[in-house]
Amino acid sequence: MRIAVVGAGSIGLLVASYLAEREAVTLFTRSEEQANELQLGIDRRFHEEVVNVQVHAEMLQNLKEQLAPFDIVILAVKQYHLEDIMSQLAHFRGTVVFLQNGFSHIGFFEQLRAQCLLGIVEHGAMRINGNSVIHTGLGRIIIGSIEVNPQLKQAMKCLAACSSTNFPIELSDQIEQQLQEKLVVNAVINPLTAVFRVTNGQLLTSKTYHYFMEKIFQEACSALEIPMEQQNQFFNRIEDICKRTAENRSSMLRDVEEGRATEIESILGYILKVAIQKQIDVPILHAFYQLVISSEKE
Repeated sequence: MRIAVVGAGSIGLLVASYLAEREAVTLFTRSEEQANELQLGIDRRFHEEVVNVQVHAEMLQNLKEQLAPFDIVILAVKQYHLEDIMSQLAHFRGTVVFLQNGFSHIGFFEQLRAQCLLGIVEHGAMRINGNSVIHTGLGRIIIGSIEVNPQLKQAMKCLAACSSTNFPIELSDQIEQQLQEKLVVNAVINPLTAVFRVTNGQLLTSKTYHYFMEKIFQEACSALEIPMEQQNQFFNRIEDICKRTAENRSSMLRDVEEGRATEIESILGYILKVAIQKQIDVPILHAFYQLVISSEKE
């Protein structure tokens, strides 16, 4: 199948590099400069090993025309860039895979004629330059759909066939539940690392950080009505993610450090809206939401 990856940040580079080892991949960038850099391939580092993977790269110009030949389009852009892209995907009839943090992107499904898949990225990645990425934390790509049909099954089978030891791709029939769990993971790790300016692993080294991890987790679980019997196991999983990606600087932390907009609205903002609708008090979660918003304006 013909695969396009839209977005050449850390996750876009990581995903494109692994998929390109099995399939023909075109990576769409925001700048001509990066597209030219990628003519040298993607340099992907994992531990001490550096692998160069060849991909085709193009600058985003007219997505409506550029994406027409592809069977699968993977959106590896930030949540807040999706609205601009949706109008250009309105008539695309292939399969679109959403890899965004948060939960808000499900609302875009009705705007598309395409078949839609949800993806969850558990890997840690850090972009070094236009064609170099470090695979900082080994995880999984989990892919599933709210409703499955033959076209989606074929696309999912193609993506699953690209799975490898360092880049496992798993198919799920409980993707909404897993996406909700990922939302809570992001709600705990991303704002804390962004506000305290620490790596994922450092959240486990301080009583203060761990206290706020627990408080945000409890409030998020309350707002999202996550059953009590699942919460201990779920919190242990968050701690395990912090351990496995100990050296990773979360995407929200990197956004704050580099003066970019964050995905706070699609993560804590989404949970706050749910809490308000249900009249559930979430003061700690609201405080960290405001702290991240403030840091964006610095």
